[in-house]
Amino acid sequence: MNLVRCLPQFRLADREMTVLAEREAWTRSQIEAFQLKRLNELWLQATEFVPYYQQLKNSLRLPDTFCDLNEFRESVPLLDRLVVKTQQEQLLSRKRARGHWGASGGSTGQPTRFFRDQAAHNESQNYHYRMYQQHGVDFFDRHAYVWGSFNSYAPGLGGLIYRCTQPVKDRLRNRLRLSAYNLNRHALAEYVGRMQRFQPRVVWGFSTAVYLLALEAEARQIKMPSLKVAVLTSEPAFPHMVESVERAFDARVVRQYGSTENGVIAFDTPDGTMRVREDMTLVETVANNQGTYDLVLTRLNNPSFPLIRYAIGDATDRPLETPAQGFAVMGEIIGRTSDVLVTKNGNWIHPQRLAPVFDYVMEIRRYAVHQDAQGKVTCLLELTTSDTPFDTHSLHQQLTQVLEGFPVEMKVVEQIPVTRSGKTRIIVSEIVSMQNPSRETLAAVTERA
Repeated sequence: MNLVRCLPQFRLADREMTVLAEREAWTRSQIEAFQLKRLNELWLQATEFVPYYQQLKNSLRLPDTFCDLNEFRESVPLLDRLVVKTQQEQLLSRKRARGHWGASGGSTGQPTRFFRDQAAHNESQNYHYRMYQQHGVDFFDRHAYVWGSFNSYAPGLGGLIYRCTQPVKDRLRNRLRLSAYNLNRHALAEYVGRMQRFQPRVVWGFSTAVYLLALEAEARQIKMPSLKVAVLTSEPAFPHMVESVERAFDARVVRQYGSTENGVIAFDTPDGTMRVREDMTLVETVANNQGTYDLVLTRLNNPSFPLIRYAIGDATDRPLETPAQGFAVMGEIIGRTSDVLVTKNGNWIHPQRLAPVFDYVMEIRRYAVHQDAQGKVTCLLELTTSDTPFDTHSLHQQLTQVLEGFPVEMKVVEQIPVTRSGKTRIIVSEIVSMQNPSRETLAAVTERA
């Protein structure tokens, strides 16, 4: 038995699984009553201790509590992502609990810092564990993570502590961590070999990275009978990706939708639908003028840094379906699609590899990257304040190094064009598109590597 499991937070998580399972069978009236109760508790704390919501309540003369969810939706305006990026101190509670600052991975081209208290983080993790349990996997089973090392790039003491402690935590938690930042053929072959030796029960990671890993395993005719579940997250999982991963790993594919600042929002359940964890997040789908639906989120369990009616920047292809019993069903997530970049040496660069380059530059509001068929990269920068001079020299040097010598051009623009969904597609490559890549294209890139 893993002794770490005896720690209080994991013993509590074990007990919490029964509670979370029972909620999944609630009626619509039970779900909405639970949401309203948690929402009013959150709103009371926000309007008393959080400057942004204190001012909002006073200026709009909003009520102390809401009679129903419709009153809440009609009364409270949307929280724009730019506010979260530029006014963190105004969103931070004066009565915040113990916790720490984090940062989103920048999938919108607009990385954002936020504060999460430890209790909210632990609760979010329980929902993650419940996802595994629904698919017959225990949260202490062996996991292979195909993920970025974003925090390892953090400057100062915080980055140093992460680099020292994360390997120890992974070992205690039965986790094999593989970097999604390096996806060349040699790295993928090494990862497949390490997975085969580790024998994980779950592989979890960026949709693109897991997909490329599956292609490599299939090309080398390597089987992994220990694998039961492959979780594709953070990016769209197109049908060709799901099919390839299932075929190569002979495992069930589970698509997970979440964000760093909101935690787990929805995931595939055994009945084949993607269900929203409505006991943690109040999700709205708001029709836009593009024929899609913007996602608006209210996280119900982080009063230390409340995000209430937060317009996250993602969209879905249809409104939420709310059955008479059970959690709401979410449509396909759109707007997060990005391509891998290719270096001069033929290596693949996952989009998240660029997040550490931009996230610590507060002058940048949004960015977008385009790679042409010859490999040249053009980076568009939309600044937070257009009247402030900005030197792009350091960014240029970092990107040139990441791309192993391909030319880089930096352009400061007034506004970056958005896609049909109303959201920037931040990484576009004319060499490799992950939306519909041919095997011949992927093979050509890997041969160069």
